Amino acid sequence: MYADNYEEPEPIELLILYAFAGITSDLKFSAPLVPLLIGIIDTLDYYENFSDRPEFWHQLLEKEVQFQNEILIQLRSEQTFHASIYEKRYEHVEFTHL
Repeated sequence: MYADNYEEPEPIELLILYAFAGITSDLKFSAPLVPLLIGIIDTLDYYENFSDRPEFWHQLLEKEVQFQNEILIQLRSEQTFHASIYEKRYEHVEFTHL
């Protein structure tokens, strides 16, 4: 039973929560990385579909897929991965509330 003041989370909020839940889990390193990477793609896809600048978000999404492929190649060669690279990667991108 829902509380009278329950508000359904926005889709973007759920995408972000799922990504953070995955990356902060205590499973083997590669397992929690997958939800983070998928969460980033889902977030960019959400903005592409619902913002007033779909071309901008589409370009970011295409670049993100290439970037994630590079990450996977690095992981296969047993190089370390730091999720903090995303802070720098998207520090100038404004994720506004839609």
